[in-house]
Parts: sequence; structure tokens; C-alpha cells
Amino acid sequence: MASPAPSLLLTRPTRQADRFAEALRADWNGALDIVISPVLRIVPRRFAIDPAEVGTILFTSENAVAQVSPETGLAGFPALCVGQRTAEAARMAGFKASGAGKDVEALIDRVRKTGPRPPLVHLRGAHTTGDLAARLSALGHPARDIVVYDQTPVALSPAARRLLAGPGRMILPLFSPRSARLLRDAAGKIAAPHTAIALSPAVAGAWSGDIRIAARPDAEAMIAAIVEVLREDSAC
Repeated sequence: MASPAPSLLLTRPTRQADRFAEALRADWNGALDIVISPVLRIVPRRFAIDPAEVGTILFTSENAVAQVSPETGLAGFPALCVGQRTAEAARMAGFKASGAGKDVEALIDRVRKTGPRPPLVHLRGAHTTGDLAARLSALGHPARDIVVYDQTPVALSPAARRLLAGPGRMILPLFSPRSARLLRDAAGKIAAPHTAIALSPAVAGAWSGDIRIAARPDAEAMIAAIVEVLREDSAC
């Protein structure tokens, strides 16, 4: 007899979590209980930017794109983006945007090969891993960064705490080092049997305990990893 399907706890910000849940359900036709409980909230920050001091914009998150209003005067500027979703958001916002790969390393490689118009300006959140602007500047591509939003912690919902307390099995997709740390600290020892899946090795490094890593740092690979766990459980 097959085991009951595990529940899924999504801790991404609400908009991204809703979109991911919809995509996952399109790939998995079986029973699936999804609980959304963001561990952080995107909070805009005021910032100033002089278009005369910008050559190319760098976006590593669609959350940053959402903070750039038409009043900044940046519409029409070239932008290099990590991930197609971010590139699409930047195009919709009026940038001449192109995808530069699935992660920061791919973006750096793209800059090294193509030498986009300087200076480069990385619009980012307050919490990131690595210093993209410093790395690019060290490679001879003048860059600076501007923080345009913050990621503030949010308490786990009662529904999420019930899942973490068990007894049912859970799947925990983890999308960023910060969200992994926040969930780890908020949850403490997780009583429920669970499988954690990290979007990347950097995310896995912020977790404690056993964890799988998606084949690529994108939503499609994360969905594939989740579906694999669901199939394993349905076969038991």
C-alpha cells in the first residue's frame, strides 16, 4: 500500500511561492498538500540613482526589478539578468534586458566575454551571497551596487509549525541561503520526517542536516527534484 503523499512547505515570498506552487501542480497530477508560509518579506528601500552614472544595469533578482520606478529614468537602459524570469520582468519594465545565465557565476562569465557598457550597476537586495560588484571591478569591469530592497524575517504560520511538528512526511524546498537559515532557526529541531531540497550548493551550505541539491539553480530543476521525491514516496 502506497504511503500518503508528503506535504510541501514553501517558504518563499508569497508571489513567488504562489507561482511555484502552480507550476508544480502542473507537473504533478497526484495528491499534493502545499502550505505557503514565507520566512521573509520584500520591503522596498528608498534609493537614488543618476542615469548619467549608469552604463549597464545588473539584476540578479526580479524583486530588484520591481523596485525600479519609471521616475528613475532608467527605462531603455541595457540590463544583464540572472534567470529568464528576471530578464522577462526587466523587459516588461522597459529595459533592454537579456538573460546572462542561471546564476551569478554565469553572469560574471558573460561580462568577461562581452564587456558590456560601463559602469555596471548591480541593483540588489540587502542580503546577498558574495560581492558581485567587487568581483567585477577586480576583473577590470568597473561596477558598484545599490541596495533597493530589504528581506525582513516573517514568523512561521501555525499551519507551517504543525507540519514541522509531524507526524506526516514533508518536502522542504529551499531557494536561498537566507531563507534556509531563517527556516532552520525558526523551526529548531524538525520532528516531522522530511526531505530538504536546496536550489544550489550555497543554499545547502546554509542548512543543517541531510539535503538534496537540484541539478540546476532554477525553478524547473527544483520542480524535477520535488517530483522525484514524490514518485519515490508513491512507490513505497
